[in-house]
Amino acid sequence: MVFRSLGKLFGIAKAARCPLDEERQAWVEDSFALFQREFGNDWLRKKPVILPSAQFFPDEFRPHSRSGLVLAARLFEYLDVPEQRLGVHFYDNQNADANQMVPGVLYELESNEGDLVETEDGPVLVLPLQSLGDSFGLAAAIGRHVAAWHLYCNRHFDAEEPNAALLTELLSIYLGMALFTANSAYQFTQWQDGQMEGWQGARRGVMSEAMLGYALARYAVLRDEEDETWTRHIAANIRPFFKQSRRYLAEWREH
Repeated sequence: MVFRSLGKLFGIAKAARCPLDEERQAWVEDSFALFQREFGNDWLRKKPVILPSAQFFPDEFRPHSRSGLVLAARLFEYLDVPEQRLGVHFYDNQNADANQMVPGVLYELESNEGDLVETEDGPVLVLPLQSLGDSFGLAAAIGRHVAAWHLYCNRHFDAEEPNAALLTELLSIYLGMALFTANSAYQFTQWQDGQMEGWQGARRGVMSEAMLGYALARYAVLRDEEDETWTRHIAANIRPFFKQSRRYLAEWREH
């Protein structure tokens, strides 16, 4: 502690390092620049960071499709999805015979978080009923799908690009879903059955913890706001990478 303090006193403190390699860092920077060109800075200056609070979600949530539709409608409003431009359909992924199929949809879902599909009547977001048991995770999934809609339905980016999934996830942060995207990326649960106990981990999305931390830090710098209350809600596993990135970006701006 003494040596570290002396190092800072004489200006020889160790410089902060970026948690990403140069290639990944450059990709994040270039992608944010792309978003600024495509969506403008109003998203950064005027749109709030969406919080998992009654301020943004005042409706009582129950594990029923009606609550899911209300949640989706609120997120569509916050994320600038015009009415009737994106449909929502819940399906039972444990009972295929009970599903009411959406006309024109080819159901080959890649995950338990649903998928964005093209129909004769336009794009539809199809979500599993089982996702209604986790309102936070459901909101995060909807946020990622809305980002995909903005990129691949509304602006005609190439969904077959190698980094399409990464770009979609990063855009969800830019659009205001930063906390939902980052905090839902990794799930850790413990269980106990009699005298036996254990733990289980699950991953959502494709961005690493380091990339999420750097993306949140870069997003905060771009917003350049005095009140950064939202950063207090960053998950514990992402926070070290966020703080490291903020230190790095602060030193980078000084130079």
